[in-house]
Amino acid sequence: PFNVTVGLSHSGTGLEKLEGGQVDLGNASAPVDAEFPEKSQEELGKFVDHVVGVDAQPIVVSREVYDAGVTGLTAEQVRAIYQGEITRWSEIDAYDGPDKEIQAVGRAEGSGTDTAFRANLLGDPDAPMSGVDVRKGQNQQVKTLVSNSDNAIAYLALAFVEPDGPVPPIAVELEGTTYEYGKNLGAKDYPLSRDLHCYTINGTDERESAFLNMILTEFGQQEFVEPNNYFKLPPDRLEEERNKLADQV
Repeated sequence: PFNVTVGLSHSGTGLEKLEGGQVDLGNASAPVDAEFPEKSQEELGKFVDHVVGVDAQPIVVSREVYDAGVTGLTAEQVRAIYQGEITRWSEIDAYDGPDKEIQAVGRAEGSGTDTAFRANLLGDPDAPMSGVDVRKGQNQQVKTLVSNSDNAIAYLALAFVEPDGPVPPIAVELEGTTYEYGKNLGAKDYPLSRDLHCYTINGTDERESAFLNMILTEFGQQEFVEPNNYFKLPPDRLEEERNKLADQV
């Protein structure tokens, strides 16, 4: 019964439009307090969080780097690269190729992907990333850049990863656990696993609840979450999220 229009933007832009009354739902791949760290708790309290799926950001490298032996890094090594402490692939023990500078690719500042990366891996959504050489606004742009490079590293949304293609994902080892594509990237302990949020503001009305309830059904999870290479919510989380809508649906 409702017409739905979807617009493409960064998480921060969507939440700004939500706050300004221009949209009914603001999708975000980072929590609102990470997107708006300057806002008070009272201001943040107007945003109502609805989680509809889970994304994981694999770390990817250029095919040449992967083939030269870098099939995995520790979380500390990834941090050091993005904070400018490791600048050449020859500083990575596993690398067995020509001595090359590392081209560290980041997402646009203000995007949910960039905010989540800083918050989850660097420990602060405003953490400095002095090692970044270039930033791109969209995942597809990151994928293209890494594909056309022979020395790049990037963090990329799960839907854009090609295990056997030019942007292979690498394993990340953290505190004794190795996280690998196709195995356990959806684990809550994986530092680059993140909830996918649909925010409403000043409550959730009947129309918004009906739309969100559809995404939280098995149909919605199969049609809109899983085909985009995101992880469906487990049954207990689905029940938790649908209970938020019980008074409206």
